[in-house]
Amino acid sequence: MQTALENGGNFTIVGERDFAKILTMETSPDDLEPRVCIVAQRLLTEFGISIIPHLRDLFPGCAVLIHGEHESLESTASILAAGGAGFYSLSSPAQYLARAVSLAGEGKLWGPREAVQLMANRIRTQQEETTTDSLQEDDLALLRYLHEGLTNKEIGSRLNIAEVTVKAKLGRLYKRFGVNSRLQLLSTALKQGMIKTPTTV
Repeated sequence: MQTALENGGNFTIVGERDFAKILTMETSPDDLEPRVCIVAQRLLTEFGISIIPHLRDLFPGCAVLIHGEHESLESTASILAAGGAGFYSLSSPAQYLARAVSLAGEGKLWGPREAVQLMANRIRTQQEETTTDSLQEDDLALLRYLHEGLTNKEIGSRLNIAEVTVKAKLGRLYKRFGVNSRLQLLSTALKQGMIKTPTTV
């Protein structure tokens, strides 16, 4: 593995204990600006797919590459849909890792074409769902909780969904109503009567 990485540039390896600390941080450490984060697949099992958007929030411009032994088109498509750069299989030849890291660092995807196609189909389906005339009940509930000032994490807890799913739902609502912020979304929802303001006596 070391030989495969020698010609790929400088790599900083963060130990597992430090990595666990990073996963719970709200802001990134000043001295750490990775171009590519390589995350063990078992951490996805432990912490969930929300690791990917969390790392991307912590380190804007950083590509997230997952490595592990249990690769499937389904799991790779999920990684890509969550904003990951792809899945590197540990059963691949060692020299492929440097190539995968290099491509991820360039903003390209690493994975089978079928997985990329599956991810694209999922996104297309999600976009079609946002063009339906009526909002789903959980979208209306999300808007009500947003109006109450709850955070994404608190909304996820109320709706019994992951925080990353709340972010995805908000993103779809932003696109549907042509807005760019929570405040604009709330304003639109209030104007269109999707949220009722309490009447004062």
